[in-house]
Amino acid sequence: METRAKFEYIVTQENESFRCFYIEGQRFDHAYHYHPEIELTLILESSGMRLVGDTLKPFMQGDLCLLSENLPHLYHNGELTEAKPDQKARAIVLQFRRDCLGGVFDSAVELQAISKMLDRANRGLRFPSEAARAIQGQMTTLLRARESERLCLMLEVLDYLAKYNSEPIASAGYRPNLNDYRSERISKASHYILNHFHEELTQADVARHIGMTTSAFSRFFQRTTNQSYAKFLGDIRMGHACHLLLESDMPITDVCYAAGFSNLSNFNRRFKARLGRSPRSYRDLTAF
Repeated sequence: METRAKFEYIVTQENESFRCFYIEGQRFDHAYHYHPEIELTLILESSGMRLVGDTLKPFMQGDLCLLSENLPHLYHNGELTEAKPDQKARAIVLQFRRDCLGGVFDSAVELQAISKMLDRANRGLRFPSEAARAIQGQMTTLLRARESERLCLMLEVLDYLAKYNSEPIASAGYRPNLNDYRSERISKASHYILNHFHEELTQADVARHIGMTTSAFSRFFQRTTNQSYAKFLGDIRMGHACHLLLESDMPITDVCYAAGFSNLSNFNRRFKARLGRSPRSYRDLTAF
């Protein structure tokens, strides 16, 4: 099991101030990682070991944990899943920055209980199973909610959990040993990529923006994010293309260029390789 935490840059859509998404697969395969977002994870199906900070403990269906920003963590199925190949790993994850609502968590008296809970989450918090059962419906609804309904549901979930007794996960003396300079630099690079991914954006452009040579940036980016610059940029472009296909009636050719791809044939080929179907088929499949 990897014990050196990797920085993860999380992308939110332009019309969202936080993320809520559903995970399903045979196993959880994320590396030990950290990010600037607070994270609430509800395990719907799976079992294994959960590493938060310096504490390794088992998890199972109904596990519900709130982790503060920059707290390294990992859900690992290991031999438990390998012994049961038909077992699924399913979870709902809510990710948000503490200032995502303009600092309201800390400034509004009405949200004082939530603010205190977020403070306590610096070691991670595990909630009892009855809390997990109580909020599962709201978390599921949050996946499909739009606009102000999303915000109301998120606050309802957090407000409900703030009233529950929860137990800290990492030890009292645990302090994450993170390279703040590295995090600041990779965050600056990631923000630049996110703001310019629809343009012709080379690795040299990003390296120049953060004051590094191209070769040094390439090694730094790979080592810090555990993926290449090309893959990171490709993931952002593909994600934006999927968003446009689902949320707009923009012609596919326009989607291709709006997402930063240089030509339609390349876009179609890469889309099918990644998602197993053409952009048109993807749009038709998800049209209800």
